[in-house]
Amino acid sequence: MLSYLVNKSNGSLALFEIDLTIEKALNGTSLLKLSKSIEKINVITAITYLTIRLADNFNVGKKFTTDQSAVMALDLFEVFGYETLEDVVLMFKYARQGKIGDGKDFKLDSQTVFHKWIPDYLNLKAEFRENEHKKIKSDAIAIKVNDEYFKKRKENIQEKQKIEKIISFVDKITKDIDRQMLEDLIVDWTKDPVRKPYLNILTKKRLIIKSK
Repeated sequence: MLSYLVNKSNGSLALFEIDLTIEKALNGTSLLKLSKSIEKINVITAITYLTIRLADNFNVGKKFTTDQSAVMALDLFEVFGYETLEDVVLMFKYARQGKIGDGKDFKLDSQTVFHKWIPDYLNLKAEFRENEHKKIKSDAIAIKVNDEYFKKRKENIQEKQKIEKIISFVDKITKDIDRQMLEDLIVDWTKDPVRKPYLNILTKKRLIIKSK
């Protein structure tokens, strides 16, 4: 975007504005960081151009001078230091579209920008961040629930397979025993902490193996 401002390419900047969102603005470089990489004067110049561009299409019956634009750019840099150039573009775009302000803004001045637009725009950003946080939290919960479901399902399948093996094992060891031997086995399993949870499988054999 910075190249559009340097070259004062209104057409390219207009196209850039179309797809610009708060999400994209959040991912931009803050004005303070930008001023360290391309010098503060260049950032101020870019904001000044944006201010003049807006004034030319916004003010009714009153010319906004270059000096006024430069002063406002300096003030915007100070107030918007932790925001991005994309934020400045988007805030001005929203102002033109009536998405921020009180609907009675017909001229560009400090009162309008700093007491109406900036608070309204920053509130929109705060709401967006909160909604994104809730969404991320909700997605994280959904993933956790989904993971727990599949983990539990896997555990159930493994437990079912284990039980089937135990049933097969019990069938094998009780195939040729009598009731007394079965009762002895039941006593042994009762004392074995590993086999005790599956004792009911063995005791069901009482229905089949009768006393002589």
